[in-house]
Amino acid sequence: MHYLFIDRIALVYSPSSSEEYSLFWNYLWGFQGEPQHKFVTTTHETHVSVKLANSRLVLQLGYSHHKSYFKVEFKPHEMAVEDWEALHDNLDNIFESGYQTLLEKGRVSCIEIATDIPGITPAGLFPFDTRSTNSLRYPLPPAPPDSPAPWETVYLGHRTSGRSTKVYDKVKQLKTKGIKKKGLLTRIEARRRRTKLRVDELMKLPNPFLSVGICHMSVVQSASTAPHWQEFLANALQHGPQLALGMAGKRRKQYKTRLKQLQCDWWHPTTLWKSFPAALDVLLHPPAESAVNGMGQIVLAAA
Repeated sequence: MHYLFIDRIALVYSPSSSEEYSLFWNYLWGFQGEPQHKFVTTTHETHVSVKLANSRLVLQLGYSHHKSYFKVEFKPHEMAVEDWEALHDNLDNIFESGYQTLLEKGRVSCIEIATDIPGITPAGLFPFDTRSTNSLRYPLPPAPPDSPAPWETVYLGHRTSGRSTKVYDKVKQLKTKGIKKKGLLTRIEARRRRTKLRVDELMKLPNPFLSVGICHMSVVQSASTAPHWQEFLANALQHGPQLALGMAGKRRKQYKTRLKQLQCDWWHPTTLWKSFPAALDVLLHPPAESAVNGMGQIVLAAA
């Protein structure tokens, strides 16, 4: 059974005074010169990527639209118990009530909610979004006409917009980080930005997967031999599904209806969303050792 997890979250906190801003600034500059961490400073921001046991904690202090901000970003699904302890230790040095202060006063500026589909690569799937108009695929076109793997990553919606979905080869991504994983694994990841919500308010988010459809590529390709359908597929493989739908003109509504009918029988966004409270609970109540598997990842029970 598929379930949801929070792959990445960023929370923004507004310093209440110049003294608090200075406290943050001094703390971040304390990481300068430590090779295991990544320290970068520019005119408008100071950025530290703190190395944890299995993941990284990103701390950023800066100015935007004439206001100061402090951002905390981490990847809950990668974090083992020792990572959570390190996150708490860092935040205890910054906030009076540590992590609890971040939960109470921070606002979610970005969240990535994901599910993993084993046994298949993105090239075997045809994803689409009935609400998006933009799409992007990697590798960039042109792809070889008879390529068995026309894409490794598909973006539905613009990556910098408030809402987008990414479908990508998780095994290949892990390989770039030097992590070997056997088998095939596709990750479907919904990103929402600028939510202005606290963590305990995230259940107010609409289900980001309701407008997303997932079809098997082979089923879509064999659905019709009509020239206009085959032209649509060629455009999708070249430019991405959403742009292909935009190029379909008067047939766009017809193609959306057909794609909905061709969806994989295991893709149920409403059922999938029922597991989101458990994913959210990991943030509200960080896990004990028994809730972490041998790979250092949180084990969630699907609802």
